[in-house]
Amino acid sequence: MAAKLRLIASDLDNTILDPDGLHMRPGALRAVTRAGEDGVLFVPATGRSPQLTPDFNFPPFRYGIYANGALVLDRQDGRVLWSETIDAEHAAAAIESLDGYPGLMELFIGGQVLVERRVWDRFPEWNAPACHIELLRMRSPVVVESFTDHLRRTGQGVHKINFIRLPASLREGFRHALEEVGGLQLPGSYRGAFEVTARGVTKGRALQALCEQLSIPPEAVAAFGDDGNDADMLRFAGYGVAMGAGDAALAASARYVTDPADPDGIGRFLAEKFGY
Repeated sequence: MAAKLRLIASDLDNTILDPDGLHMRPGALRAVTRAGEDGVLFVPATGRSPQLTPDFNFPPFRYGIYANGALVLDRQDGRVLWSETIDAEHAAAAIESLDGYPGLMELFIGGQVLVERRVWDRFPEWNAPACHIELLRMRSPVVVESFTDHLRRTGQGVHKINFIRLPASLREGFRHALEEVGGLQLPGSYRGAFEVTARGVTKGRALQALCEQLSIPPEAVAAFGDDGNDADMLRFAGYGVAMGAGDAALAASARYVTDPADPDGIGRFLAEKFGY
């Protein structure tokens, strides 16, 4: 018999959300809602910032893992439960090293998205994902004149540097420029974005930290993901589930794999394994 489930952690894009990037797939929504009525927590574990994450209006949605594990928030009172940042000087150096690369750059700091004014004034022209544009229009970002000036003035650490729409021909040079700065990693991609975090940041570390604070053992956790940056989260959870249509290497190492022909595999897994 399956252990009593207490927490569901899931990647968002290409995992539990519809292709629009805004709404949960119907079967998953039904199962997670039923689990919530049974007291099971739902925790998004995403590369997005809180500002770019949809509101899931069902109980009990209280905690979130953001920026690929760099930030864990208690949404009820805004408390930061886990935080790993790129320090301000390293972040400024990384931004300077990327000067001249075409694309749209954002900074994720705490629950906020920061953009430079020269970018925000032309934001729709940058061809960001539609859900990205819609959410930022509803929840305006912090607009600054210069990232580097802002960081050096405030000393704020950065949870993630997000770089959207970098041409494929420039990606090797982009990676090399960041390697020269040091202390950074590119853990994954969100709809074509390059994501830069401090070295060592993972969703699995963040999920483990949250579960320790909530006294939830790994065997009471189900985690879902589709890409390599979800791997250690799936390894931590007692029920680590890879999406069958996702990364082949992740699927090969996961304990459970959904049917690749079923886009709503999370709903089916929760129904069959736990009766939700």
